[in-house]
Amino acid sequence: MTTLYIGLIGTLVFLVPTIFSFLNKRFKMLISFWKYPLFIVPLLVFAWMLSTKLYIPFKTNGCSYAENESLLQPENFSATKKSGILMFYLDGFKDCRVSISMKNGKKYEASSLYSVFALVLPADSGQINSILVGKDSLPSGMTFTIQPGMLTYLGTIIAPTGVVMFIPSMACNAADMTFKAPTNVHRAILKDWANSNRLTVTPIIKERLTQLQNNYQATSQLVGIQFGYLPLISTSLKGVVKQMTPVEVIKEYREYEFMLKK
Repeated sequence: MTTLYIGLIGTLVFLVPTIFSFLNKRFKMLISFWKYPLFIVPLLVFAWMLSTKLYIPFKTNGCSYAENESLLQPENFSATKKSGILMFYLDGFKDCRVSISMKNGKKYEASSLYSVFALVLPADSGQINSILVGKDSLPSGMTFTIQPGMLTYLGTIIAPTGVVMFIPSMACNAADMTFKAPTNVHRAILKDWANSNRLTVTPIIKERLTQLQNNYQATSQLVGIQFGYLPLISTSLKGVVKQMTPVEVIKEYREYEFMLKK
């Protein structure tokens, strides 16, 4: 969208003096460039930039967050559309290139931006074929179902910590996946869609959220719990198991309980 705005502003700035130079012969002589006004060269450049991006606000299936950053605001995506949005987050990885195929045979490819991948897709089931980070591949093959006018959340792909993170190929292979958003800002996007009753999550996310709810209910029955006492089990979307304290369970549940009904 930045290119769209630059192209629009630049076109308007140079269009006015170009028109004026054709209407005023004296002004034209002062700023002439060969047989044409000096302003016509930058005008053509900015007009070309504008033409390459002008279709984006009207683009439907195949439009990505990298092309239109306002895409993830529920009020900017009609609930009556026949298409929906697929989204996942990256945590610790640079922007990637994602290839997707739908059940109807159509294929889409787009890039992420600022650790966010989102793409408008037709209401249908599909699969992520590949997620390329540079020359390396992140785990893919996730399936999903797009519902009309809604956002389908796949989760967050997390980069490993330690020495492995400095070796791109190993870091990609060791990447974990969770339902948790990288930051409060990312979680707020999900909340906005949930508050609009337009958020859907995958079955595996629902399963992990149910596990979190069960852990929360277990901690609520305890009296005088202390930090580090009675560790509970948490499992990521990839099946990585870790222990959580009751305090961590309570905090995480309260942050993500809005997703339980989705």
